Amino acid sequence: MTHADDSKPEAKPQADANWKIEKGRINQSVVSWCFNPMPVEELARVAAAMGLKSVELCDPKHWPMLKSLGLTCAIGSTHGFVKGWNHKENWDYCRERMTSVIEAAAAFGCPSVITFSGMKGDLNGPEGDETGKRNTVEGLKTILKLAEEKKVTMCLEMLNSRVDVEMKGHPGYQCDTIEWAADVCNRI
Repeated sequence: MTHADDSKPEAKPQADANWKIEKGRINQSVVSWCFNPMPVEELARVAAAMGLKSVELCDPKHWPMLKSLGLTCAIGSTHGFVKGWNHKENWDYCRERMTSVIEAAAAFGCPSVITFSGMKGDLNGPEGDETGKRNTVEGLKTILKLAEEKKVTMCLEMLNSRVDVEMKGHPGYQCDTIEWAADVCNRI
């Protein structure tokens, strides 16, 4: 980063167009959706030019392009956070997406895939929390064997549900504490 003259109130940080990772001792990655509406292809070209190692959470259809640029995908994108394992009516959708991406990840060399509990919906209070956990555990167990066989790690995403600000909070998301996530993982 370079900074304009700080004495001017309108001075804002500006990215140096020639900035590049120099030592490469840290494997740095960038999350694709954070840069919407920038196309993944453009983001990948910029990431490669900067010396990043990965563009993550992008659809497997982009992985061959990443490879052609010398990049990888640190974690694959599956189903979104709204429809998750906590509601049994979402299981077929989640399982279909997870199966497809786990198989693609194994073939590509992507070590992990993301998964989500889903939004609480009608699963409120202590009973709803327990039902959501139980459903998430049972649902994830239906795909666990495939992930183990393919040596792909499933990562359960914990999201902030307490802040109602775009890009910072996800009010109504069920897996919103480390205790909830750890309990699910321990039960599996």
